[in-house]
Amino acid sequence: MASKSTDLRTCFVAPLLLITPDLINRVMAEVVEANSAFIENLNRAQLFDGKRADGTDITPDYTEVTVFLKKEKGQRSDRVTIRDTGAVYESIFTQVFSDSFELEADDPKVPALVAKYGNLFGLTPESKDKLIAHIKPQFIAKLKAEIGL
Repeated sequence: MASKSTDLRTCFVAPLLLITPDLINRVMAEVVEANSAFIENLNRAQLFDGKRADGTDITPDYTEVTVFLKKEKGQRSDRVTIRDTGAVYESIFTQVFSDSFELEADDPKVPALVAKYGNLFGLTPESKDKLIAHIKPQFIAKLKAEIGL
């Protein structure tokens, strides 16, 4: 009876050797792009919770006039949310690069808001954790498919 040996390098290790930094960056960019709405919603939720991209509270607080106006509209006034008409929230978008991404907004009010309140667009450490948990299975599945595992 003839026996045939299996070369573990061929069936398992060889596909792993296909993983390069370029492949990792390309797959990650594709996964981030596919999840851009999820990422943008994380940023919107942070803003609504009154948090900057670094997780600190958005300050300075609203003026008394703004608090009055927000209460009249039935809007949250206990913290700065950067939400009045919703235009700024709707203008948030994800810009994906080969090895990173940025959150930006293109509403005309954004430069003045950033000048007053600081870095509003980006993910807090907590939101980064949520993002990683959300995209990790997708990234692994896509990478495995790319290398044939």
